Amino acid sequence: MKKRAQFSLFCIVLLLTGILGSTLAFAAGTTAGGAVPSPTVEDTTNAINTVSIKKELIFINDAGSQVREPNVTYTYTIEAVTLATTDNVNVRDVDGISGKVKSGVAAALPAETSATIVFKEDNALVATSANGIAATRYVDYAFDASQFPGPGIYRYVITESNTDKASVGVEEEATYVKTRYLDVYVRKTSETDTTPVIYGYVLFEDTTTTAFDAYADPTVNLDKKSEGFVNTSDTSAGEYSDVDVYRTQDLTITKETKGLMADKANDFPVTITFAMPAAITADVLVNTALGGNATLDGTDTDSVGTYVTLDATSFEGTVDDGSSISFIGVPEGTTFSIVETNNTPDSYKVKISLATDGDLLAEAIIPAGSTTASSTATAIDTTSDVTITNTLDMISPTGFVTRFAPYALLLVGGILLIVLGRTAVRRSSKKQEA
Repeated sequence: MKKRAQFSLFCIVLLLTGILGSTLAFAAGTTAGGAVPSPTVEDTTNAINTVSIKKELIFINDAGSQVREPNVTYTYTIEAVTLATTDNVNVRDVDGISGKVKSGVAAALPAETSATIVFKEDNALVATSANGIAATRYVDYAFDASQFPGPGIYRYVITESNTDKASVGVEEEATYVKTRYLDVYVRKTSETDTTPVIYGYVLFEDTTTTAFDAYADPTVNLDKKSEGFVNTSDTSAGEYSDVDVYRTQDLTITKETKGLMADKANDFPVTITFAMPAAITADVLVNTALGGNATLDGTDTDSVGTYVTLDATSFEGTVDDGSSISFIGVPEGTTFSIVETNNTPDSYKVKISLATDGDLLAEAIIPAGSTTASSTATAIDTTSDVTITNTLDMISPTGFVTRFAPYALLLVGGILLIVLGRTAVRRSSKKQEA
């Protein structure tokens, strides 16, 4: 008796949890345009004609900068699943009530069975973090419930296709799957009205013949239910699975001019050269920011900031003491190198250093009008802070020997002649006296 009471209490709690989950799902669905499976949507009172499928793209940047979205379009096509008469696919709920899953009804689908999700649609900037932040989009499907022949559970398959996401730096994480299945739950309007009404959706990731059993112990396949094309691991912990990820990092180049004879106001010309990973073949827009008196050529400006297009490989600019050039949201794995020109009449010692890895260009004297060697090509795998240090210390007053040696030698020779002459005179006098 005690066990039965505990089981009944468990069922009540589970039912309340399901109702709360459905309420939250509808709250989320109002933004998406439909009801969002999370993973199950149910409303036994009102008809649910539209369902929303969630798509996540995880944005990672160690500096937490706002970055531009990659230019990628996803297309989602929904089709009716045809189940064979021999496919004994059943769903059993927590109360032990079961029903057989039926083939989907194509006529109940919208006239347009494909829908798209576009990133970079509004040239938007999105939030990032070192562990990743998900940007979320939804695709909606509006069903015509009147086309269902009667109550039942009807199965559909949703397939994702896309433009070449690898070409813009979007990566598929492990076990990425491009299909999801959708069960549509249909009932009569009432005991006396047989008009079909949709009262629930279940989205899952598995196969066309997946069955569910919430009554069994252990339950069967409930872990296959899904919110959509989303991360199945813990984003907050920096873990990713079955989801798309866009990794970018920032590069900041700062000038330091030092030494008692250095010209801190001089604008030294620099050239920054990028090489993106081989898989990235499309144009990538990267925001830029200038600090102090820095300049950068080859930039454009739109509604979300000033940017460069990384289909170009090199960008020229200038930096003086304390100024900086930043590239924000560079696809991770891109390499960079830097060259500086000494446009002063003096010789400077120049070195280029990365805060995390030491010197990328060992210190060397760069004569007036000369250019440094290229710094070591370095991959941008995290926030990269580079310093170009130009040093001009006091110049020693050299040339003393060269300029005054002849006169010093004449003076020394004259003194020697005088000394030698006096010595000779003294010796001659002594001889005469003797």
